[in-house]
Amino acid sequence: MDPMEVDRAAFRRQSIGTLTGWQLLAQSVEQTKDDAASSSTKQQHDQQAAKSRPQRSSSGGSDMSEDSGGGHVAQALVQPRPHQWLYKEYKIQDEIGSGGFGRVCRARRLTDGKVVVVKEIKTTSLSAKQKAATMDEVEVLAKFNHPNIVKYHDCFMDDVYINIVMEYCNAGDLTGLLKQRAGQRLPEPEIMSLFVQICLALVYVHSAGVLHRDLKCSNVLITSAPGFSGMPLLKLGDFGVAKISGPESSMASTIVGTPQYLSPEMCDNKPYGKKSDVWALGCILYELCTLTKAFDLGNGGISGIILKIIRGTYTPLPECYSAEMKALVGSMLQTAPNARPLVSEILEMPYVRQHLQSYLEWARNVPEAHPEAAAAAAAAAARSLAVAALR
Repeated sequence: MDPMEVDRAAFRRQSIGTLTGWQLLAQSVEQTKDDAASSSTKQQHDQQAAKSRPQRSSSGGSDMSEDSGGGHVAQALVQPRPHQWLYKEYKIQDEIGSGGFGRVCRARRLTDGKVVVVKEIKTTSLSAKQKAATMDEVEVLAKFNHPNIVKYHDCFMDDVYINIVMEYCNAGDLTGLLKQRAGQRLPEPEIMSLFVQICLALVYVHSAGVLHRDLKCSNVLITSAPGFSGMPLLKLGDFGVAKISGPESSMASTIVGTPQYLSPEMCDNKPYGKKSDVWALGCILYELCTLTKAFDLGNGGISGIILKIIRGTYTPLPECYSAEMKALVGSMLQTAPNARPLVSEILEMPYVRQHLQSYLEWARNVPEAHPEAAAAAAAAAARSLAVAALR
């Protein structure tokens, strides 16, 4: 049976009454520390078990080498299905994006009419390492089940194409949302309602042993579902350069990502870890506040950006923002990784916690069209927050 069907069946057996998945998230996130300790113990057990698993490698050696930067999955979770089955189960519609290696199309699932996106990658244009990285993206997506992360549905493959079927986010991304503001800044509470959603996604990603490595506004997608304070529901996406950390290692060394969001340690060609994602998170929060990037292309070009990042030189936030907001941005844009907080620590900050609680109060009253499907994602999010509360 499909693992997702197992999850749904389990939640059907629960007596959730009129509670939706989002309401379950609001309740579950306030679990006792005994529940959190249980989750933490299970995570430690899984890490110990992972040490004995064989690792997948395209070169015959260990893919967990930090110099390789591959960080490939130790044991495959996804078995791609034959490519021709894609057209038996989905009706491909219009193309909504394209790139050097493929395209993204909107599609409709024939069984229920659900609109999805199909990311089609032409593998004949890829090296062996790039093919492995593509499959790693599939593995990463399949591993996640969270309301604020783009959902993986299916994968189809042949000798020419890899097709990844994912959740369709029909309202664009944060970059588009900020452009629509036409220079008018967002109120601070609305900024924080967006920020806590990204934090909830990222703390879940990190608790799963994954580095995103390309956090930026254009990779935070938006659905048309109603959001807190009139704001949209956010979904973290594009795990194409994500790295799954091995049990023996938590640092990476391969330079990936978008220049404006690179951390100082990445720019300085030093090993990096979760705190590198936290730097990018700080860049996103800065952009939400100012509608401009903290480190942008200027007369100095890429080299100028790198120098500014390494020095931590950026224009301070406008005076209209609170001291707490300024301190939050400043804490994430510290040049020394050890001086930055973990995402779990950010969620425990009183200022952030205040907005998180407001978000959860909203979550208790949000009608959800598919409560059973959302329940598994809500429970997974709550578990990650409960574990984070112990750290």
